[in-house]
Amino acid sequence: MKAPNLTSKHFLYGYSRGVNIISAVLLLPILLLLMTMTFDLGRIYLNTIFAKEVVLTTAKIARSTNPASEVPDMFAIVNPVSGESSSITQNREDFWAHQLDSSHSLYHGLDYFTSKELRVFNLGYGFIASLNSSVAFPIPSPINSVDDLGGKTNCSISFEFLETPDPLIPSKNYDRLYTCRCEIPLFGLRIFNAFTGMEYLTVTQTAYAYQSGDISP
Repeated sequence: MKAPNLTSKHFLYGYSRGVNIISAVLLLPILLLLMTMTFDLGRIYLNTIFAKEVVLTTAKIARSTNPASEVPDMFAIVNPVSGESSSITQNREDFWAHQLDSSHSLYHGLDYFTSKELRVFNLGYGFIASLNSSVAFPIPSPINSVDDLGGKTNCSISFEFLETPDPLIPSKNYDRLYTCRCEIPLFGLRIFNAFTGMEYLTVTQTAYAYQSGDISP
C-alpha cells in the first residue's frame, strides 16, 4: 500500500484548524459575558427612563385636585414575584409601615397617609403595572440579599414633604418631592461583584409636586 503523501500544507491546515477551535473555546465565554453585560446596560438605561416616566406621571396625578381612584388599603398595594416567600412579601408590606414610623429612615413626615395620597399611590403603582406587569413592588424593606428581588426589577414610589408639615394647619397645600426608586438585579455585571460589591443596581428619579395637597386625613 502506498503511504499517503503528507505535505507541509496538510500539517499547516491541521495546525490552523486546531488554533481556530482553541480560539473559539477561549472567546465563547468572553462573548457570552459581553452579551450579558450589554443586556444589563440596556436594562439599566430602559429602567432609568421607566422610573422617570413613572415619577413624572405620579407627580402630575398628585397635582390634580381629585385623582379618580378608590382609596386603597396601603398594605394592598403589593405586586410580589410569583412564588416568593411570605417573609419577602411581608417585607414589601413593611415598606409602607416604615414610612409611618418616625424612628425609621423611610419615615415620610407623618404617621398616616391622607386619602388623596393613597389614591395617588394607587394610580402611580397602577401606572407601573400598565407599563410593565413583571415589575414587582414595592421594594422589600429591608433587602437582605439580591435573592429578595426574585430576579425581577423592583420599584417603589414614595414622597417627602419639602417643609415640615404643621398639624395645626392641615388645610395648607404642601409641596412634595416624589421619588421612584428601582432595584435592578445584575447578570453579566454581577461577575464583578468581588470588586464592586454590587449584585443589583439602584436607579432613582425624582419629581417636584408643587402644592400637591393638604394633610387632612
